[in-house]
Formats: sequence, structure tokens, C-alpha cells
Amino acid sequence: MNHLKATEYYENLYDLFTIKDCLRTVETSRKVIQEKQKTGKKKLEISVDGFENLLLYFKKGERYRNKTSTIQEWETKDEKLDNRLNTAIFPSYTPCQHCGMEIEEEDRYIEDILNSNSRVQFFAHCKICKRVSILYDNGDIYSPKPSLCPKCNSELKTSSTYKKNISTIKETCTECEYKNKIVIDHEKEDQRRKAEEKTDFELLEKYRSVYCLSDEDGQKYIQEMENLKRLTEMIKESEEKKKDPHYQKATKVKKLTSVELFKLLGKNFKNEKYQGLSFGDPDIGRFVIIPFTVQDAKKSRQREKSIQELRTLINKHLENTNWTLMSTGIEYRMGYLTGRLKGYEREEELAKYLKKRDNKHGYAYTDSSGSKIIL
Repeated sequence: MNHLKATEYYENLYDLFTIKDCLRTVETSRKVIQEKQKTGKKKLEISVDGFENLLLYFKKGERYRNKTSTIQEWETKDEKLDNRLNTAIFPSYTPCQHCGMEIEEEDRYIEDILNSNSRVQFFAHCKICKRVSILYDNGDIYSPKPSLCPKCNSELKTSSTYKKNISTIKETCTECEYKNKIVIDHEKEDQRRKAEEKTDFELLEKYRSVYCLSDEDGQKYIQEMENLKRLTEMIKESEEKKKDPHYQKATKVKKLTSVELFKLLGKNFKNEKYQGLSFGDPDIGRFVIIPFTVQDAKKSRQREKSIQELRTLINKHLENTNWTLMSTGIEYRMGYLTGRLKGYEREEELAKYLKKRDNKHGYAYTDSSGSKIIL
């Protein structure tokens, strides 16, 4: 037998499971709401239909989301079963357990298709005595365990007959009066199976368009869930920012444009005998980086002193702004001092910088509740 079927078979099976799942959801949701309406002290703010539609919206959407991957898993599993079944080698070296003569394969099955480690089971018959043997791909011979009496635990004697499409199995205890008869009407079993198949077909015909989303509606649901996920993440991020003192600080610092930065530094540089401030071409990417040049107009100030005082001056006036002196520092050549300034446009990036700076230098400030925080 072949386990792998046409893709349509798996699609029908998956849609049938979806329909039955949705029908159970409808039945359950109506019972829940109706019970609440009978026993609840407060009037419910949602109707039976509203509650039902809400549950079905997610049920149908998630069933669509997992449809393709689930069907692929089913097909892959059945394909592996077929490969294992087809490549199994019949242990022809095993003699008939009744007469010792040669046996030949009649049919083969997977012992338990739900178990990935299940063995391949062969049905074989003897060419001489015509007796049937059951064996496995590893050479083991099937030996049925005797049935035990439910009353005295002794071995049961079993006999079976088949007549007019009816199997009768009789069990008799060898030690006590226990007897049991099992009758299997194969015709009725076939009728029951066909009735189930007919019911399943009718469910597919009636409810597939109701509970199984089309590709257009399914993709729309997935996009809506992705948007909801992003929105949830944004809300969570926003809540975390509200609790982060560095982010709160970043929202309050003075945001300077390049022109305002030039005016601020130019005025304060001049007061400390640094003149001729000029900016080079900016590097505009994730951050705005501007090289600068200034001259030291104080003749008595030596190289190291000039660098130190300029660095202190810059840090002092940029401390509560969105600009900072880059870690590459300041270079001094014959009275010219050069360096680079880094500007933060996004508050998230500025908050990261403030956190790194405060952790390094141990800055202290007050949070929204008035408590002093040392970082």
C-alpha cells in the first residue's frame, strides 16, 4: 500500500479538521455565553454572535497560517513511510516455523505508522505447508502472546469462523467457566465507514467557504497579526522607555542644530581665547559627525594645557545637549586644535549614549518621582 497521497487528499483532510474545530468552537462559545447570560449578575457587553465571531476570527486565521506547513509535514512523513516500506529487505533466509521449508513474501506493512521507529512487518506463506508466518525486517518472527482470562488469568482457548461477511471469535477459559464471543459484521463496518465519508464530504461542501480562508483572506489575516504584533512591541517599548531614566533625560536635553551648535561653541570659545572656529564637511549617516578646527589665541598656554582646557570647555557646554566630543579626542598642531563632534538625532540613540556616559562617570540626577539616582 502507498501511504503518500495526492496533495488534494491532504488539503481536504486539513480543511475537514478546520471545519470540525470551528463547529466545536461555535457550539462551545454559545454554551458559555448562554450560561453567563442565565447566571451572570451583570449584563454581558458582548453578544453570542460577537463572542463567536471573535473566536472564529483567530481560529480560522491560525488554521490558515499553519495549513501549508502542516500539509508538507504530512506528505514528508508518508513519503518516508513509503521509502522505508519499499527499501525494506524481506528476510528470505528465515525458514517456515511449521515445517522448516522455504517461505515467500505475500504482503508488507509498517507495524505502527505513528511510531517513527516502527518495524516493517511481512506476511509470508510456506510453499509446502501453505501456513502463514509473520516476520519483521530484522528477521524476528512474530509470536502472539496468549490471551488471558479476565477472571482467573488462565490462558484462553480461541477459535474463529468467517461466514457470510461475518467474523465470529470465541474465547473459552481452560480453567473456569468464562466464555466470550465477539461478532464482527464486516458489511455493517463498511456501511459505517461509507456513512462517515459521506458526512465528511457534506461538511466540506457546506462549510469550506465559511470556515476555510481563501489565500487572499488568509494573507490579510497574517498581515493584520503582524501589524498587531508590531503595535504590541511598540507599546511595550514605549512603556519601557517611560521607566528608563536615561530615555527621559534624552527627551529633555537641548536639541541643537549645526548652526546653533556653531553659535554656542563660537561664543564660549572666544571667551576662553580660542578663536577662528570652523566646521568641515559633515559625515551624515546614522549620526551626524562634524570635524572642527579652532586656534588657540593664548600664547602662554602650552600644548597639553590647551587640549585639556578645550576639552573641558566643550564637555561643559555640550553636557545637556544632543552633541558630544568624539572619543578620538583633540589634536594640537602649532596652535591649531582639531577634533570631531557627534550629534544624536534619535532619542533612542541619545539615551544609549547617556547611559554609557553616566555609567562611566557616575552622573546623578533626579527621576520623575523626585528621587535622586546615582548611575
